[in-house]
Amino acid sequence: TVLSVAEIAWLHQWSQRPPNGGAGVALAADGVTPAELPAFIGNEWAGRTVPVSAVEREILPADTGFAKRQYLPIGGTGPGVFLSVVLSGRDRTSIHRPELCLVGQGWTILGRREQPLRIGGETITVSVLSVRREAMTKRGRVAVPQIVVYWFAGGDATVASHWGRFGVDTWNRLAHGRVDRWAYILMQTDATDGEAAALARCKSVLRGAAGVLRPV
Repeated sequence: TVLSVAEIAWLHQWSQRPPNGGAGVALAADGVTPAELPAFIGNEWAGRTVPVSAVEREILPADTGFAKRQYLPIGGTGPGVFLSVVLSGRDRTSIHRPELCLVGQGWTILGRREQPLRIGGETITVSVLSVRREAMTKRGRVAVPQIVVYWFAGGDATVASHWGRFGVDTWNRLAHGRVDRWAYILMQTDATDGEAAALARCKSVLRGAAGVLRPV
């Protein structure tokens, strides 16, 4: 019907509105890209910048913002922690479910749970994925376990799931006329020594990166 077509056209036009709300993470001086993640976290971690891949540049909108570092323990050995921030621009397709990428990269998702996590004096709810991938080593093919911690942050909310973000974003657009720049924050680390130890590493890095990954 004419009414249905008009409604679809209106919704499409509304979804294309430029951001006029807040950003889910701290911004750099240009007010557009995410603030740079710290190069060092105390005397525990040193962060190496991870470049944006050609695939990401190709499939994500041009105004997508990135901040990525691989944190390695200072003066010792052990697993590192990968920390990634993807910040949307005008187009919401910058932000996506990590499950899709992980499966595409060869990871098997064994389980998902939500749990509270403290960041910068506030407690938020995050998703924790237990994942595994086969890898060749000197001992032959072995299963490599890891955990992935992720959440989404908007101008005034943090949510642990893709659909939670979709719901909050849609409500803000329709009820308040506000379009936020959502951030998708992900951490990943080896869990061979157990998920409790892996999560403790993520928390250690988060304590030092809280100024950038501030909850709203």
